[in-house]
Amino acid sequence: MNIESIEDELRRAFPNSEVVVFSEGNLLELNIKAEQFKNISKVKRQQMIYAVIKHRIKTGEVHAVSISATSPDEEEK
Repeated sequence: MNIESIEDELRRAFPNSEVVVFSEGNLLELNIKAEQFKNISKVKRQQMIYAVIKHRIKTGEVHAVSISATSPDEEEK
């Protein structure tokens, strides 16, 4: 799994965002802070992120994903 390419995809989808990706095997942990998440529900944020990486899930490259998605004015939980 190429972490840098995943980070690049997410940065293109969410310009000016802070993106950190960790992996263990085919499990991903995504930490994304993006202005696009302001006033958006947690579920919608996750849907936005899954839309970017769904091709990796379909191929089996990614099996499970843990997501922290916040806007710049929020604290990570």
